[in-house]
Amino acid sequence: MNNMNNLLFEVSDSRFSVHYLSSNRLASSWSIDLSSKAELLKKDIIADFLIKEGISLLNYSNALVLWSSKNVVLVPSNLFAHSDFDKLFELHFGKNYSKNDSDYNRNHLLGTVSLFTIPLWIKSLFVSKFPGSKIIHNSTAWLNYLSAKNTSVKFHGILAIAESHFDFVVFSMDKPILFLQNSFNEMEDIIYHISFSMQKMNLLDSKGIVEIFDFNGNSNMFSDHIITTIEQLKLANNVQWVKNTELAINSFNLCV
Repeated sequence: MNNMNNLLFEVSDSRFSVHYLSSNRLASSWSIDLSSKAELLKKDIIADFLIKEGISLLNYSNALVLWSSKNVVLVPSNLFAHSDFDKLFELHFGKNYSKNDSDYNRNHLLGTVSLFTIPLWIKSLFVSKFPGSKIIHNSTAWLNYLSAKNTSVKFHGILAIAESHFDFVVFSMDKPILFLQNSFNEMEDIIYHISFSMQKMNLLDSKGIVEIFDFNGNSNMFSDHIITTIEQLKLANNVQWVKNTELAINSFNLCV
């Protein structure tokens, strides 16, 4: 796969980004803001964008779609296998969720299943425009990435920031111990939630690494501010906070 050309898409409610990878290196990137667009128009807007920028004509060996949303939950594979699919989704997302929007990703290595909702138009768009593309929730990519890490510290985590929510996934001894999604309004909300969850898991005084990633590259100032503020407040002094702008790219081969 090292000499292949591949496509990586980052999709959320308010932003769409495309990365063209050649030999595992970033060759080109494109992005559009969808925050002010009506939901019914987004599919056509993206389809036109793909044609206008020539993206739909690119040669590729693999295409990966990372969907970002806060509507995701991690459950054991055994629970998923022995539960009614619809009732399990109703339990987590309410009775008004659309069955057409339900989806899941299995992680056989961890023995877990990620349940999430994704608009049907996203799945139909990529199935028709990029045959063979794989669509997963972005948190699935973080789980795969951390599963492949071999670290000597007590824990290794990822803080992925989107427009209005964040993912905080932490591994210890090659297993997930924390899987948190939350909305936020201000940067301080993120710091509060992650420090509170780390305190509950007795991680604040432990030696660890947390990689911070701005999904869709839209929150770069946020990640810098978070690192600076955490260091100033002397929270988790034994934790190394690292900005990783290529986390999604680094995860690509672990997901396709």
